[in-house]
Amino acid sequence: KAATQKLKNEKAKEMAVLLNNRATALLKIGEFDRAKVDATKSISFNKMYFKAYWRLSECEQNLGSLNAALDVLYECLNLDKGLYGDPKLKEQFAYTRKLKNKLYNKFPQIPIEKYAFSDGRKKVSAYIDLPGISQVRKEDIIMKCESKSLDLRVHGIDNQCYRLYAPELWQKVVPEKCKFKIKKEKEQLVVILAKVNTED
Repeated sequence: KAATQKLKNEKAKEMAVLLNNRATALLKIGEFDRAKVDATKSISFNKMYFKAYWRLSECEQNLGSLNAALDVLYECLNLDKGLYGDPKLKEQFAYTRKLKNKLYNKFPQIPIEKYAFSDGRKKVSAYIDLPGISQVRKEDIIMKCESKSLDLRVHGIDNQCYRLYAPELWQKVVPEKCKFKIKKEKEQLVVILAKVNTED
């Protein structure tokens, strides 16, 4: 029985490679739908075959669904068991994360121009209404703060990137204390900027 199972596993892995190779060839000639079918089948034969996830993500991108392309890469990254996983797979997980970061740059940007804010003694809070934000992963919201600038990017709502960019804030903030939170019930993103204590 063990030998039979081993043979089945080897055949499944071979089938996964063959299907993924065909998906790659179909991608090159613009047959994105057919390539997607083959890449999906490849994963079904071997769930640990990274190249099939990468190829399927590429298919989704070419079909205009950046959200789906991102989902595929997360499906792959979810296989990572961290310290308990196979150390030989570290490079492949690292490359998958690299692909995810590259994918972020392909999302068309829409500037965030409307928001409410409250100005307190220690912090300033911006309230941004974004329908669909409740479905966005926190990892797909990138906020970069410097002492007098803010760059916020929200990826994954209708295949877009919503961006709030403030190259010159009205006063200095403490970058490591700045954060955001999602109010799912209100479909709202709250950005909290910690002010520098001018009394020090």
